[in-house]
Amino acid sequence: MLNKQTLLVIFLIIIGVLTRVIPHLDNFTAVYAIAIFSGAYIDNKKIAFLLPLSIMFFSDYLLGFLPSIPTYISFIAIVWFGFSLKKNNKFLNILIGGTIASMIFFMITNFFVWLNSSPLDGIYYCSPTLNGLLKCYIQAIPFLWNTLFSTIIYTFILFYSYAFINIKLLSTSQ
Repeated sequence: MLNKQTLLVIFLIIIGVLTRVIPHLDNFTAVYAIAIFSGAYIDNKKIAFLLPLSIMFFSDYLLGFLPSIPTYISFIAIVWFGFSLKKNNKFLNILIGGTIASMIFFMITNFFVWLNSSPLDGIYYCSPTLNGLLKCYIQAIPFLWNTLFSTIIYTFILFYSYAFINIKLLSTSQ
């Protein structure tokens, strides 16, 4: 028989992959929220880090994408940040946590876009200057909104569903 935490991890992998492979708004997935949740609730730190990374890897494979190192780095940072919510999972902390997780992803991935920018026909998408970095972040703002909204929504769903299920399980097991 699988223990409760193993079942939770399997369930989250399925949800995470589904929210990436079924039709959805760009960047509107549960993966960022799962990364925060993993840090906050999965006791085994190795599994906490591997959960969102495996969701990304498996869904990237299904979608035909190549894994993106900056994306994976951002998920490691988000899980690490999620550890801080272990004992502080109140409404405001979850809201702030979802916002910070989205900003971690936004800042890391767009920094790497800027860092790896190369001239196309003699013109840089984001020139290798401070102004180019600023331009890179500004041009990415439209992509931030879906990440931000989905992370906050899914984070609330995960944290409160987990709390509700635990209360129900605890009240029926006594």
